[in-house]
Amino acid sequence: MVAVKSIGMIEKNLKNDPTVKAHADIPNGYLCTVAAGKTVAPVAGASGAKQTADLRIVMNTGTGDDCYKDFTVKKDAFANTFMLKQWDGQILVFDESHVTYASSKSYADITVGTKLVAGTDGKFSVATDVTNYGVYFEVTKKVAFNGKGIEAKIVVA
Repeated sequence: MVAVKSIGMIEKNLKNDPTVKAHADIPNGYLCTVAAGKTVAPVAGASGAKQTADLRIVMNTGTGDDCYKDFTVKKDAFANTFMLKQWDGQILVFDESHVTYASSKSYADITVGTKLVAGTDGKFSVATDVTNYGVYFEVTKKVAFNGKGIEAKIVVA
């Protein structure tokens, strides 16, 4: 699950494009960019090819029991995408199912101050160097949220 820490983040942030559709079946909370009206997996930041600051997050509203668990946004369904740079300094809360770990790493390796970036799989990924990323996330707290959770501040580089 992914949530905003403050409801004001949603109330005061307009959807950038209400006509965006999912390019494939994607999890709610998917990190992406948008091209030609479709979500697109982010590219990795590299020297000479910085990851865009126009990163978005898909946050559809679940209905019924989906309100309380992760769910999938089906291919070609509308995806509410929010521009993360508009939430600079705000906090996202998510469970560890939205984190991709490096080999032999786990939730136990994440500490306050750990930096996360958008991985090419649309999940948060631990990064030692955020130089080539337009937006990254800094862990502010580990919490109980749908099991093992993380609060992370959005940082626009």
